[in-house]
Amino acid sequence: MKIPDGRKVLSIVETVLPGVRGVPNPFGGEGRTDSLGFVLPVDDTHFRIFTVLRSKDTSFFDRIGSLRDRKAAVDPTHFQRFPGDWEAQGSQGPITLHSEEHLATSDRGLRMLRRLLREQIDVVASGGDPLNVAFVPGTETIELESGQYFS
Repeated sequence: MKIPDGRKVLSIVETVLPGVRGVPNPFGGEGRTDSLGFVLPVDDTHFRIFTVLRSKDTSFFDRIGSLRDRKAAVDPTHFQRFPGDWEAQGSQGPITLHSEEHLATSDRGLRMLRRLLREQIDVVASGGDPLNVAFVPGTETIELESGQYFS
């Protein structure tokens, strides 16, 4: 994405299986992400996300939490005209059937992730260790590059 001064913004989102995600701050700022989310399944249709913030700016969570409410309060049809992640995911129902999907070229990453998950299920089923599980001291750290960078 180009910004008014002609530079480009590169936003990098990273997922580390089985449930860690690094997402750039949606309110701007250059450099590595200042938060990590840990996604923990509760049951087949629910999950909890625990977020760790690495910043002195604690208003980050206040802004995210109130963003949805502010948009709806200003214009109740906002989500019909400008749907976001919640609307796109929730409108598919609590459990979606892959046979009902109409994947496009842009869904290549989804296909890759599903293939990787199937492979890791097979690894565990055959007695192996899945990705990103460390049993050797000194190999526990995984560095993420997620964040926003300008060029």
